[in-house]
Amino acid sequence: MKRSKKVINYEVVQTQVPVIWLEKKWDWSMNDSQIARVLGFSRQAIWSARKACKAPKSPAKGVQNGTYKEQILAYGDRIPSMTTSEIAAEVGCSRGRVAYILKENGLQPAITPRVSKIDWPERNDEAWGLTNEELAERLGTTPGYVYLYRWRKGIPSVKRVLVKEGV
Repeated sequence: MKRSKKVINYEVVQTQVPVIWLEKKWDWSMNDSQIARVLGFSRQAIWSARKACKAPKSPAKGVQNGTYKEQILAYGDRIPSMTTSEIAAEVGCSRGRVAYILKENGLQPAITPRVSKIDWPERNDEAWGLTNEELAERLGTTPGYVYLYRWRKGIPSVKRVLVKEGV
């Protein structure tokens, strides 16, 4: 393995890639990536050095889950009336993290019902006798969306067949 020398606090320390032996006075409260940036090593090398020196684990990036948890649970009685998107926007984290924390604590957020912007005809309506293209033009949507809606509801598609005269 290739050995190199790095100067840390005016002391020469022998380094071996990927393990770096750092002095015990180093501030291990920083992330591995921050230490690596300061010293000019890779994050993996700092992780190996941290493990070799039996230093405490690297703190997590950004705000920790516990802080989000405290912020989310602080809403208390308002949680059932708020959606995960609203909570996430106010707290500043992802909807998935909000959903996980709420589920972990047995809480249920408000559920936003899906609202169809298209006024679909009733199942027995004669409009379903039209082709997907004709019905899409009538409803102001795409033929593909009409096809998917028919497929989900089990309504068969209609196809127009061109017949040649005199055959």
